[in-house]
This record gives sequence, structure tokens and C-alpha cells, in this order.
Amino acid sequence: GINAEYGKQWYQRRVRDHFAKPNFSLLTILSYLTMKLLLLTALVAAAHAVTYNLSIKTQDIENGNSNGFFYAAAIDYDGNLVDFGQLDNANYNDFERGNTDEFQFQSEVDLAKIGCLMIRAGSKSED
Repeated sequence: GINAEYGKQWYQRRVRDHFAKPNFSLLTILSYLTMKLLLLTALVAAAHAVTYNLSIKTQDIENGNSNGFFYAAAIDYDGNLVDFGQLDNANYNDFERGNTDEFQFQSEVDLAKIGCLMIRAGSKSED
């Protein structure tokens, strides 16, 4: 995640170093104010992000593995939905026979209590 104190210190150094130079304009000041607003927006969004961890076990049976594409979504009891998208750990062969695969997702939607987890298979990554 984003370290808020580091972000604040970085921004303060940038402003101090820039305004120590003799030539700055109103446009420069406004651009720094805009950057500050964007940084604060990013920090607020990161502070409100919810982490979801999915643990999926592939059954240990003959032909139990898959090279297909799988997608997940969850819905809570109030009808709020989080679409996790494709389940894929980079540079790793997911869904192999007998393995448990872990997936982590961030969302601004907080599902207080998950009512249903939906996993679907697709034939290609654009599904």
C-alpha cells in the first residue's frame, strides 16, 4: 500500500526544492496544488481499499488440473457486487491438480458479509 507519511514528506521536499528556485509562476503554484490534491485523493482511496483473499483448491483427481481461464465475483446480502476479474497469478501455473492457489484483490467496495462467491470458466482471457 501507499505509505502516507512517505508521500507527505516527498511532496513537501518537492515543493520546498521547487520554490527555492528564483523563477516560479502562478501556473507552477497551481500545478503543485493540483498534485497535492491528487496525492491526497490517492491516499484516501488507499485508506478505504478493502483486501479480499481467495483461496481455491483444485481437487486431486485424475485430469483435475486445468489450463483454462477462470473469473470470480462476490456479492453480499445487500446486493453489492465486487468483480475480481480473472484469477491468474503471474508466472505461475494456477489450478494444478491437488494445489491450493491464493489470489488477492483490492476494491473500494466493502462486502460486510459475502453471500455468494461466483467462479466461472472462460475459453480465453478476453471472456
